[in-house]
Amino acid sequence: MTAKRATLADVARRAGTSTAVVSYVLNDGPRPVSDALRAKVTAALDELNYRPDRAARALRRPRRWRHLGLLVPDVRLPLFGTLVGHIEIEARHRDHLTLIGNTAYDPEREIEFAAAFVDSGIEGLIVVGGANGPATAELCRQARIPIVWVHNNRDHVDAGMVGADHVQAGRLAAGHLARDH
Repeated sequence: MTAKRATLADVARRAGTSTAVVSYVLNDGPRPVSDALRAKVTAALDELNYRPDRAARALRRPRRWRHLGLLVPDVRLPLFGTLVGHIEIEARHRDHLTLIGNTAYDPEREIEFAAAFVDSGIEGLIVVGGANGPATAELCRQARIPIVWVHNNRDHVDAGMVGADHVQAGRLAAGHLARDH
């Protein structure tokens, strides 16, 4: 069982002050705090092992970064590493922070990552080499999150697909070899 996370109110109680003063200390303003009171608040923060709730903070502030989920079978493989690199660069140019999950072509891991990404507030999901197409597509449909499949997908789904035409590539390769010999 995990201990309850300390709140701003807990810190204020421990320091004998208001939550506003604790907030001023944490954010270095907008109002000044005396050195003595600042020391009390800092001690209470340390004693309670207080950590700001980043998710709550993000809800209060306008977001610069939007989140994009990216699922790949194994980022260490050259093809997938290259795709991840290019996708991340293009996403960053559009103010998207890319969350990456390695699925290892494991259907359960794919849906686990997809669900975690949906819960974190992604605005779109890219799946490279999908292993659980129907479940991942249904999860995104229910959450109203657009999804794009890249490279291949083991199952048929009614969603956008970006990929290579392997049949045509085979024809071109065979034709090239037949002409050279």
